Amino acid sequence: AVVSTQSTGGDLDIYLIDNLSNLRLLDISECRVVLSKDTSWSGYESFFKYHPNIEWYLAGNNHRQTDRECGLTNNLFGDMIAHCKGIRGINLWRTRYNLYSNQPDLIDLIEKFGATIEYLDLGWSNVFSRHVINWSSMFSRCPKLKVLTLTHLGLNSLTMEDFLALGRCCPDLEQLDILAMNGLKIEWIETLLERCPKMNFVDISYCNNFEKGDPRILELQRKYPFVKHVQSMV
Repeated sequence: AVVSTQSTGGDLDIYLIDNLSNLRLLDISECRVVLSKDTSWSGYESFFKYHPNIEWYLAGNNHRQTDRECGLTNNLFGDMIAHCKGIRGINLWRTRYNLYSNQPDLIDLIEKFGATIEYLDLGWSNVFSRHVINWSSMFSRCPKLKVLTLTHLGLNSLTMEDFLALGRCCPDLEQLDILAMNGLKIEWIETLLERCPKMNFVDISYCNNFEKGDPRILELQRKYPFVKHVQSMV
């Protein structure tokens, strides 16, 4: 079963889908998750406990007020780890969760489901704000990764070693969005393209080392004509 609210927006009453069996994809992007008027969140257990077959959880850009309304649970990663059988795709673009030190986090989720994850969108999210991420180690756990969005990483920007690890460990990578990453070098992108023959999209907009019409990017476009390079607009 598939539930998507992306085109409708507004509110989604979770009890309307709670009885769906074999739910595989839940897209609550652009909406707010609510409960029926005669119930309250205090009596609601984890959504994932009753839907362990979910493989795709897409929650980008919710109209959120609380963790519950955004993520169906106060412990998103912990509940996924405890109840889900295999996660293939996660979209947390522009989401904000209260990350508590005693709860599992993104790293724990990757340790559990990295072998099956194909799609990971963490753009503008705070899910890795608690500590610096070892991206190389994370990539090594995601051999099937096809789409990766790490927009606006801040202190968690990728290094040359991370790009080498990404190319070595994720040969099926098709799309990479690292908009507004500081310190990016053109050599790192070329190294990745050499190792990922299926790559067709790279977004390096607003990266501070490039300008619009940069000849180095134009040369990459010539060498790799099937890859769409979004140039920096700085």
